[in-house]
Amino acid sequence: MNPAVPPLSRRPFRSLFVLLVSGLLATSAVWAAKGNKDERKDLRREMGMDISGVKAKGRDVAPDPRDRKPSSTDPQNRMLTKLREQLEVVDDDEWDVIAVRIEKLEEVRRGVSSSAPADRTKRTSSNVERDMLRAAVSDKLPEAEIKSRLARAREAYHQNEDRLAAAQADLRAVLSVRQEAITVLAGLLPP
Repeated sequence: MNPAVPPLSRRPFRSLFVLLVSGLLATSAVWAAKGNKDERKDLRREMGMDISGVKAKGRDVAPDPRDRKPSSTDPQNRMLTKLREQLEVVDDDEWDVIAVRIEKLEEVRRGVSSSAPADRTKRTSSNVERDMLRAAVSDKLPEAEIKSRLARAREAYHQNEDRLAAAQADLRAVLSVRQEAITVLAGLLPP
């Protein structure tokens, strides 16, 4: 050893060595985890799934009908299917009669509601009268004109309420007591 150079303590080298080894261990753990991810990706690909976990749409994989874009009638069809199960209707002819009356009831209900119908091309008399009343108020027409439009809007509303009551009575006429209770609980009929 050179006497001019002071002897180096082994302690700093040990600390540096420990830091280096722990860094290498941490790096190897990260690489091992990535290896597991790669293995999982490969396994998913083998199972016919893409990396995100969704079934791949290849030539050998049949398309899933649930993957298609739902049409506007799908929520209504799902609601009707669920209601049919709850009502325990097994006969298709019986269900056809009930379903037609439910659809008629929903159509009338949309006309009675204060909001515009889902289909903008179908304007009920209630909505037309309401629009005319809204225009009379916003245009600040004379009080006599507002009064006459208000009377027409009220009359259209009462006519739609009568149609709603008739549609509800038509539906009740084809239901058993238990089925009527289920439709009340589903919100289709008032108690």
